[in-house]
Amino acid sequence: MLILSVVLISCKKGNTQIENIIGSEYFPNTVGDYWKYKYVDSLNNSNSFVDLNIIGNRRLPNGQNAKVWIFNFADHVDTNYVYQINDTIRFLNLYLNIVNTYVTPLSLNNKWENSFLFDSIEIKEQRTFILNKMNFDNSFLLNERGYSPNYSLTRIEWFCPNIGMLIKSREEYNLGPLDNSYWELEEFQLK
Repeated sequence: MLILSVVLISCKKGNTQIENIIGSEYFPNTVGDYWKYKYVDSLNNSNSFVDLNIIGNRRLPNGQNAKVWIFNFADHVDTNYVYQINDTIRFLNLYLNIVNTYVTPLSLNNKWENSFLFDSIEIKEQRTFILNKMNFDNSFLLNERGYSPNYSLTRIEWFCPNIGMLIKSREEYNLGPLDNSYWELEEFQLK
């Protein structure tokens, strides 16, 4: 059973103290968790926001219980199903294909395979990450590289335990550009 207690931490912003509520889970995955990201889509030359909410639970066809993550973009909604088995967290899309994987706890130089044969994620750096004048201690730089004939994927992400993704840059090509986006955390509320 997941612990639902709330932990308070202090972050410095300029000369003032700001208290942020962070989740009790190393990898936040609780119904009611919320993040808001600035979203830049370079392919469509657009800037907007994405609201990400964990809204409920769903039993997958394989019997696994998963949380339902809803990504509210300006022009569409995406859904992922997220579950954890032992140290591995998997994200599945609506078609139940694995679209992302984390192996926890994160540790410098750890490396794991993601959703297809030549796709791997490696932790390249661990340090305090500063975003919008806020310090996120013990954050990790994840570097994903994937490729196959006529396909390539590059994702760079800063992740902070008990908070989640801080920023992400993603470039994907399949006989032409599919995705060239940037995400940046604006606000969050975790259970």
